[in-house]
Amino acid sequence: MLLPNNDLKSKLSALSSSQALIEFDLGGKVVTANKNFLDAMGYRLEEVQGQHHSLFVDPVERETAAYREFWAELRRGEAQVAEYKRIGKGGREVWIQASYNPLRKRDGKPYGVFKCATDITAQKLRNADFEGKLKALDRSQGIIEFNLDGTVITANPNFLAVVGYGPDEVRGKHHRMFVDSAEQGAEYERFWEVLRQGEFQQAEYKRIAKGGREVWIQATYNPVRDASDRLVKVVKFATDITASVTERLRRAELQRGIDRDLDGIASSISRASQQAMSAASAAEQASGNTQSVAAGAEELAASVGEISQQVTRSLQVTGRAVEQANATSTGRHPGYRGWGLCRRGHPSRGRATARLHAGHGSLHPQPRAGVPARRCHPPRHRARSYPGAPGTLRHRACKERRVKAAQGRAGATSRSPPRVVTMHVRRRRAAVQATGLPRLAEPLQGAALQAGA
Repeated sequence: MLLPNNDLKSKLSALSSSQALIEFDLGGKVVTANKNFLDAMGYRLEEVQGQHHSLFVDPVERETAAYREFWAELRRGEAQVAEYKRIGKGGREVWIQASYNPLRKRDGKPYGVFKCATDITAQKLRNADFEGKLKALDRSQGIIEFNLDGTVITANPNFLAVVGYGPDEVRGKHHRMFVDSAEQGAEYERFWEVLRQGEFQQAEYKRIAKGGREVWIQATYNPVRDASDRLVKVVKFATDITASVTERLRRAELQRGIDRDLDGIASSISRASQQAMSAASAAEQASGNTQSVAAGAEELAASVGEISQQVTRSLQVTGRAVEQANATSTGRHPGYRGWGLCRRGHPSRGRATARLHAGHGSLHPQPRAGVPARRCHPPRHRARSYPGAPGTLRHRACKERRVKAAQGRAGATSRSPPRVVTMHVRRRRAAVQATGLPRLAEPLQGAALQAGA
């Protein structure tokens, strides 16, 4: 095919089984291509044979001076090795790792170009994705790389802007230059020991910038391994969160102040609650006392009512007794001048006449019609006890009837009545005692008797 020697042909055949191979003349036209190359580009051999190499090149690139220089170097016999972006059938992008090798005659002059390529499209796209992510991180994150002993390898501009240093000020320095001296103890040593064991670290960290300024970062420390899976370095990705942490700390301090105030308010409420409970207990006790007072008042009212009823009954009994006493005194005072009416119906002198005329009752019938009212014989006539004295027996009989009538109304016994000349008050008190009144009515008896007197 390209080499006449059978040994070389066998080697070329082995290479063709795994590589994409294509041959060009010095003008850049396709001489031949193997199946791997045609499959990678999506063409058949008859579609590419005799076509210029520019068929596989981006239209923008084929017009550049770099592309023309590329072929000029090949014609001079200079090999070209690199990663190339090529355009397959239908405009599809294909990435290849290729070497363009000039073919020489026996005299050393070039007569063609032999290209050996490998399709690396998938790898290139994957690497491009990785690189895109790293570039995105580099634009937005602070990135710094450390050796496993903690010395700085490099730092991107974002990280340097946060800490305020230049690249030369941090390169080769230890990580502890960014750490507060109070934190560089055993815990800090364990931090780096864990990183050297391949474990990543993630947290919020307080770091010291240039001039002693405090900065806060959200960072991850990521151990990196090489192709042989050996740890070679630590890459740190950091974000400046100083403003948010400062605000959070301010709010936390404010919250602590509020908590202290709330604790005071809670204590006041607790005291007020205890006072309210004490007041409620006192009110309950007062309510119990009020109920007791009300019950006592109710009992007192009942007692007063009962006493009032007893007093009423006593007054009634006293009134009846007074009436009886009056009646008794009316019938038992024969010596009182002008007492009552005689049998003839003649009105006598004194207060008895006035009571009689006032309607207090009489022991005798009213004067007969047509009989002129005149005085009865005075009491001194009773002294005339000589036989045949006028009116003696009549007056005596009248007196006896009056006494007996008064005794019957008062319910008196058959014992001899008290003397008629006894004082009015004594007679009436005796009549009250004869009725058996309760002791509660004693204070009223005297007043009633005095009123009757």
